[in-house]
Amino acid sequence: AFDAALERLAAEDASLAEAVDLSCFAGLSTPEIAGLLDTTERTVQRKLARARAWLGHFLNETSG
Repeated sequence: AFDAALERLAAEDASLAEAVDLSCFAGLSTPEIAGLLDTTERTVQRKLARARAWLGHFLNETSG
């Protein structure tokens, strides 16, 4: 279910999905992700927070 949700997120906002990939699957820290994406740590934190909220909402909708 998580893979399907992540694919759906990537279709809607690729930058959020990329941040999740780098954090969850590559195991990178916020500063590492920020450096890789040439952005600020705060922007990465916001992207991860938005992605968590989006994924949580999507997974709740599909499970109930």
